[in-house]
Amino acid sequence: VNTQAMKTHQDEISAQLATLAKKGLSVCRLKGGDPMIYGRVGEEMEECVKAGVPYEIVPAVTAALAAGADARTPLTFRKLATSVRFLTMNPS
Repeated sequence: VNTQAMKTHQDEISAQLATLAKKGLSVCRLKGGDPMIYGRVGEEMEECVKAGVPYEIVPAVTAALAAGADARTPLTFRKLATSVRFLTMNPS
């Protein structure tokens, strides 16, 4: 996976969010699931802070949690599984 190309693309998205907001436009960045898990929202928040652009995060349910509910399988179950771990495949 070319992580440098992904980083460049994310930098462009982050910059565009700030640029449009500074023009007085209302900007909405839609993401699937919870934007705070593997969503690269961190870079976007940093860019908004750097540009002095106020922002709001609307939390959702990550697919990692919703999958257990959909499969009717608890992700934690007393005496069987007392924790859940989410890992990223991003080598950085």
